[in-house]
This record gives sequence, structure tokens and C-alpha cells, in this order.
Amino acid sequence: MQHRRTFIVGFIVALASFFAFAMPQIKTEFGRTLEGFVRIKVINETPKELACYVAIDGRKIKFRLPALAHSKWYKATDKRYTVKSFSTWCDYIEFHPEYRKYVY
Repeated sequence: MQHRRTFIVGFIVALASFFAFAMPQIKTEFGRTLEGFVRIKVINETPKELACYVAIDGRKIKFRLPALAHSKWYKATDKRYTVKSFSTWCDYIEFHPEYRKYVY
């Protein structure tokens, strides 16, 4: 009985670690423009190209992000926006081929 429980726990841990490593690793960096607008940059920490978007107030900016590179800065259009107003998403480009048409 003990071996079975150990196997099940080990299997669950292995499965969880697989999914943790399966997701692309990205970081976001925030700053302000000289005019005072909040801006964001996405950093790809994986050795694969990613499909990404940055969204603010329902407007999505879609782009491809090369391996081990960073995006350009994307700025808010209103000074009332904060870093919490942005949302980002990235996934491997092979799962989202429609993103191939977007520029880096």
C-alpha cells in the first residue's frame, strides 16, 4: 500500500513539474515615457519564438517575440492607466500559427 501511495504522489509531482516547464518563461518590465505615460516591454526567456499580445483597455497589440529577446516598448494612451491596467499573454508560436503574420 505504501509503494502505491508513493507512486501516485511521485506521478502527480512529475506531472505538475512537466506543466510548469511546458509554459513559456516571460518577464514584463514597466516604465514611463518622458511625457508620463506608462509603458511595458515583454522579455522572452525561452529558446523558442513566441506568439504574444499586450492589452490595455480591451485593445490588443499582437506580435511575435524572438527567442531570448525582448519586445519594443508599448505605451498607454492615457496617463490615468497604471501598470495594473496592462495584461500580457504569450505562448509558443507553433500552437498559434496565425501570429506568424505579425512583425517582431
